[in-house]
Amino acid sequence: VLAAHRLPAPVAGWAMNLPADPLALRELRRRLRDWLRDLGVSLSDRTDVELAVWEAAVNAIEHGRPVAGPATVTVRAGLDMAGRAVIQVSDRGRWRPPGPPDPGRKWPGGQGLMVISQAADELDIAPGPQGTTVTLCRRLSRPATGQAEPGE
Repeated sequence: VLAAHRLPAPVAGWAMNLPADPLALRELRRRLRDWLRDLGVSLSDRTDVELAVWEAAVNAIEHGRPVAGPATVTVRAGLDMAGRAVIQVSDRGRWRPPGPPDPGRKWPGGQGLMVISQAADELDIAPGPQGTTVTLCRRLSRPATGQAEPGE
């Protein structure tokens, strides 16, 4: 008896540059969601990865402004040899440690790195003279065959 199973076509990684503008995060979320959906990733993993990448991008927008030139954020997403999602969020600014809380701020803030570390299996922050790169890795699970996910 010979059995065959057709594997889905591999899903390529992707990259995008976006302006350091919170409105640009909509397109980032859409692209990331589509990529993870194409991979067949479970809803819980998609939600966690999307949140972690969004938090990293918000941090890059808020804290990664260069001294001169346009403020941009670059996001690269792909799979490593073990099938984990590896996503890098880079800015062109300089790493600045958190300052004192802004009394005019309507939300506390300062929890982004904690959220990312909870949603990712690995987190690396590499500040440098050309900017800061946050790399997060997450093992991905797939839903069981035949199970419908809520809302899908």
